[in-house]
Amino acid sequence: MNADFTGIRIVSTGVCFPKGKIQNHQLPTEAHVPDGAMQRFHASREETAVWMGSTAAKQALAEAARTSIEHSHSSATGVDGIISFSGMPDFEYPKDVVLIQKELGLTKVPCWSIDTACASFLTSLQFAEALVRTGRHKRLLIVTTMNWSSRGMPLSGSAVGDGAAAAVVESSPENSLLATVEKTHSEYFDFIRLGSPFVDKPVPFEFSNDAAIGRFFATKSTEPATEALQKAQIDPLKIDHFIAHQTGKKMLQIWAKRIGIPQEKILDTFELFGNMSAVNIPATLHHFTMIHPRIKRGDTLLLFAPGAGLHLAATVWKF
Repeated sequence: MNADFTGIRIVSTGVCFPKGKIQNHQLPTEAHVPDGAMQRFHASREETAVWMGSTAAKQALAEAARTSIEHSHSSATGVDGIISFSGMPDFEYPKDVVLIQKELGLTKVPCWSIDTACASFLTSLQFAEALVRTGRHKRLLIVTTMNWSSRGMPLSGSAVGDGAAAAVVESSPENSLLATVEKTHSEYFDFIRLGSPFVDKPVPFEFSNDAAIGRFFATKSTEPATEALQKAQIDPLKIDHFIAHQTGKKMLQIWAKRIGIPQEKILDTFELFGNMSAVNIPATLHHFTMIHPRIKRGDTLLLFAPGAGLHLAATVWKF
């Protein structure tokens, strides 16, 4: 146990988006475009998951080094572990994160692959906090990538987009992770499914049409978010920003209402990036801290994501 440990903080973030963009008017007339989706990114064959993840990671590491120098931290470059999720990966086995490590030149740094689907970034934050708590790790890199627009979805299917995001987290005397709750509801396993190429013929993602799953999403999926707020002893009205997995703007509004968070506190990048699975939350964090700053140090965030499985994750985070 690290006697000096209080929590972890996010030091920096980085993103990578493919060059190819898909606008609404470029889609077939029969395409289903959720409310608010204006554009999303579509990776080429050369823009692999490893390349996108490595590029986002390099940006986050460069910003972390700059920040550390400005604040006289001794660990300007000292990443001692990489946690990664790669959706529609370049390699199923071994995992993409090993090649990301190679691209970054972080020789012999341990790599872990975390997969709770769209909730993987929040699970990775909790995993990072646990690793730092042991005292064996001080600074970790989290990388999430998604390649389903180019590999797993027809263009007419939905507003999904490709891209990657990364975050550097480190041990901190201040407690940023105020509370976290994760639950898995295996009864909704068929919500979204991609068959194994070793079992089934390769097919695009399959979504369930079960109305019970839709009702669950609208009425009960936010229970972990409410529980996390209760654990942190924070009133929903006191949350500064709500950032959630962005399947569409309407669902974001439904979730905020169920939790009791005012609509004006929702932050999303759905019009810019579409739905990028586990990349959504870290990319939105980057956008509203680095590109159009609205999040400032000390703000309290509620992060919420449902992932295939069905896995639910919620985190109360003091940025």
